[in-house]
Amino acid sequence: MNQTFVLDPIFRQMLRKIGANVDDALAEIYIIADNKKAYNLTEKEYTRFIQHVSNSMPYDDGVLRILNIHNIESFSPPSFAAMCSHNGLEFIERFIRYKRLVCPLVFNKEDDGKNISIKISLSSGLPLPPFLEELEIAYILTLIRNATSHYVIPLKIVMSHTVQSQPLLDFFGMKLERSEYTQITLSKEDLNRPFITYNDRMWDCLKPGLEQQLFEFHNSNTFIKEVRQIICRLISGGKCTLESASGMLCMSVRTFQRKLAEQGLKFNQLVSETRHELAVIYLNNPQMTVSDISYLLGFKEYNSFLRAFRKWEGVGVAEFRRQKAPGQ
Repeated sequence: MNQTFVLDPIFRQMLRKIGANVDDALAEIYIIADNKKAYNLTEKEYTRFIQHVSNSMPYDDGVLRILNIHNIESFSPPSFAAMCSHNGLEFIERFIRYKRLVCPLVFNKEDDGKNISIKISLSSGLPLPPFLEELEIAYILTLIRNATSHYVIPLKIVMSHTVQSQPLLDFFGMKLERSEYTQITLSKEDLNRPFITYNDRMWDCLKPGLEQQLFEFHNSNTFIKEVRQIICRLISGGKCTLESASGMLCMSVRTFQRKLAEQGLKFNQLVSETRHELAVIYLNNPQMTVSDISYLLGFKEYNSFLRAFRKWEGVGVAEFRRQKAPGQ
């Protein structure tokens, strides 16, 4: 079964406001328009919709017109949750984690110590449609600028096509590079700026729902569910490798990787997420020691588990258990 992604009514309304022929774009994927309905689209349908919408726009600066609509973050719960972050570094973690719920995009983060790069691609690995490429880069930059109240200029923007809109180039504030991929690079100095939109209470309200959606998203596909079950069996033995998992599925490594890529996932990502989920379950059991949990999760070193858990949850193991203790 192909994974589907929500195309919600608010985003369609925004496209209509800038003159895009949304109804014709829906007709291209054999959908009769209903202004109040949220459609679930496959990656192929989603990209065809976006391509048709971009072709119907009467303006070259359609991306900027969307971003100038009041309260742009409201049409995407994952983005709204990310805006509640302490700073840009936390924003990126949340944005990457939850954005997959609403579009067939994969966001891969690279950290060189001083800067953060975000590479964007379709779940299939195919190049992004030009309009989507421009929109996602501009959207990330707009949210960060709004949240910091600072005109952040990226260190580098890479796109697979030549941007024709001069207003959009002025918005980016820099010369773009051409390559076969899509990427934005930002300095950690800018990403460490505090967010004026920080709201921990709102985040506490949003997180459970987003995590539930993410769990359902991952487990709605029988293949992914089977992979996660295999990972659970392999983790405790300390031999949870790509080769061992693909062997248990009677697949070649190459076929296994391709099937994961079709879902916008990587094996190491699934291993990390499964470890995270199991760690939370185990830590809620006061009879289990942290050392035992580290062993069951396949960490070769105790401190490696402690570092991984702090990265997952933002707090240490001891603090996590204290927060979850009765009466806390």
